[in-house]
Amino acid sequence: MNPIKKIIFNLKETKVVLVLGSDNEKTCQEIVQVLKSKLKAKILKNKKPGTLDLLLNNVLAFQTDLEDEKVYLELIELIKISRLPILILTRKDGLSDGVKEMVKAMPLHGLLVLNFDVAEARDIREQANTKSLTFGFEDGADLKASDVHVNGGINFKINFRGKTVPIWQEDITVKDHLYSTLAAICVGIASGLNLVEISESLKHSHR
Repeated sequence: MNPIKKIIFNLKETKVVLVLGSDNEKTCQEIVQVLKSKLKAKILKNKKPGTLDLLLNNVLAFQTDLEDEKVYLELIELIKISRLPILILTRKDGLSDGVKEMVKAMPLHGLLVLNFDVAEARDIREQANTKSLTFGFEDGADLKASDVHVNGGINFKINFRGKTVPIWQEDITVKDHLYSTLAAICVGIASGLNLVEISESLKHSHR
């Protein structure tokens, strides 16, 4: 990152969210929706941020497959200097070497957001040096979804640290798509939003 962009990045205390895995596009869209009431977020697909991206946004959500070496190296730098770097693993299959290296590169003040319903993610949680926040439908997840009903949309409850809030989404009709929503809710929580604010942000379709 050039010096000017680094100065802007530090002055704005930009949050960096890396979304890795097969569902990264949907997850990035949900992150923008969750944060929209309080924070301006921009999705960057396999590209480095430009100066305007840094100036106009509080959060940069990177939808990436880690295949571009220049992008990969810049992401490594960004997570090291970001005030709150967040790494989301949506992948349900095995982890690539690039993903494993990115997990290792996460600083102590960063956050891993993991699918608790995937055994490999639970293993990562035990091995990682940084803190983590898990989501899923199974008991033991930090953010647990329950009471899922599909009826022209989908409604469910989220349970987090003793608090339960209903969520309604018009544009989702498949239960598996809720994993992206739950990951995005974790980002909202980490960014200081409360569950009621998050519920309101998700209520209306953004398509």
